[in-house]
Amino acid sequence: MKNIFLTFLILTSALLANAQLDNAKLLDLMESQHYQEAANYLEGLYPNGTDDPKIIHRLAYSYLMSGNLPKAEQNYQALLQKDSTNISVLNSLASIASKKGNSKKVMTFYQKIYNLDSTNFNIVKQMAYTYVKMGNGFKYAAFLNKANQLNPQDGDVASDLSTILILSKLLPQADSILDMALKADSLNTMLLRSKLLIKDALRDYKGVIKIGEMIFSLADSTAEIENKVAQAYYYTKDYRKCLELMKAIEKKDLANETTFYYLGLCYRKLDQIELSNDYLNKAIVAGISNNINIYYQELASNREKQKMYGTSLYDYQKAQEFSEDNAVNYSIALLYDQYLQKPKSALIYYQKFLKDVDAKIKGNQPYIDFCEARIKEIKAMK
Repeated sequence: MKNIFLTFLILTSALLANAQLDNAKLLDLMESQHYQEAANYLEGLYPNGTDDPKIIHRLAYSYLMSGNLPKAEQNYQALLQKDSTNISVLNSLASIASKKGNSKKVMTFYQKIYNLDSTNFNIVKQMAYTYVKMGNGFKYAAFLNKANQLNPQDGDVASDLSTILILSKLLPQADSILDMALKADSLNTMLLRSKLLIKDALRDYKGVIKIGEMIFSLADSTAEIENKVAQAYYYTKDYRKCLELMKAIEKKDLANETTFYYLGLCYRKLDQIELSNDYLNKAIVAGISNNINIYYQELASNREKQKMYGTSLYDYQKAQEFSEDNAVNYSIALLYDQYLQKPKSALIYYQKFLKDVDAKIKGNQPYIDFCEARIKEIKAMK
């Protein structure tokens, strides 16, 4: 910082050759961040103002750093009148407008800089983030893309652009952008988290685990990432690892319906049915999504395994209350028919299943054949 100010003072010393000016004093005020005192000092030297652009720039900077935005803006505008193409001044005026929360005005100054230099990465990047503040998602994405082309190694831009591409299902493009940025900074957890989400979307669960463990080693994880990695362990059939990670999430009071759901599934895989039931019930209570019917179906499946057929029937019926699923009609028909010995009730659900089943799907044909044959048998009963 000292070298910057020394250079600045040396360059302007010829124009500031004035017996009243104490360069050392001004430098000391700025280095010690006494910006208001520096502004007062300069104003005292030039009570009637000055046409010297370098002195005006010093005064504007002092006011900006002291938080006196009106005075800073006034002096920067004076500089802009002298040179409308001064990128440094335009950038400072954009900063002042940003501090005032005037995104439209910020964009006016950025646009002027962009017109002068469309390859200025920092300006293109700031334009992108200003557009998102203004609610213009299309231009936000366009300028993020341009910023990424200018500097593919910038982590912020790469991460945010990849998020847009992931949401747009453009996974290969997102992956390529992250790879370029990770070459420059392989331990950037922001980039690694985005990379993990792509692996998860592609169902590359071994990839999810590999990246997740790397993020854990950097001690910069989130509950979302931990959930994704735990699920990856589940799908790679490492149920104990899944259970361990999900339980850790629960201990931190960060568990949600997904956490409880996979805990329930893990306990079932480990033949701890009562614990499975407990967590699937927790998932139902925590559930605020359309997945509740799935949780009831899983509970019903557990009850069947426990030979609690009446309770299983209740859970299947509750699942249907939340969201109709034709496969559940088939399960209910089997319960009535094979375990509850109520063929007439089974007949109703066999017919419901046949009414809605998609016969074009080859995998459904065995179920269709069975239902049709069983319906004939039931109707033939006296």
